[in-house]
Amino acid sequence: MRNEKVGGQWTETAVHGGLQGREDRSDQLIASGNVLMKCARWWKTLLVHRIDIAVVNSFVLFEEHRRGHPEVRELRRKSGCDQLAFRIELVQQLLQIDDTSSGTASPTQKLQHRPNVADKRRNCNMCNANRKVQQKTSIVCERCGV
Repeated sequence: MRNEKVGGQWTETAVHGGLQGREDRSDQLIASGNVLMKCARWWKTLLVHRIDIAVVNSFVLFEEHRRGHPEVRELRRKSGCDQLAFRIELVQQLLQIDDTSSGTASPTQKLQHRPNVADKRRNCNMCNANRKVQQKTSIVCERCGV
């Protein structure tokens, strides 16, 4: 609201044309999950803040769409669906994580090549192949001797 003088009288005028409530709600949601951090690179803080604003705006739009279409089964959520639950679901969808996965890790492979300290220093094969530079090293592979 803003005060304006109309006909010699001060009156309150709506600045945002009725959208102020939505902006206030968005500001509240951004402030509640404040992700701002101090960082040596100013652009990182700005990037994180912009991503946070985008997530909050998508949450607000999702809630409006959900209220407008209560008959759509995919939009139904638990009664306590808050911004945190929305963010978790958003990350899962972006990473395409399935809730039904067992979460078992794949079997680890044993290392075939192990570094070992050699008796005398030799030219590094990687430096010689990549940069054509003779660099001495005392570390070699036990198995292949490279």
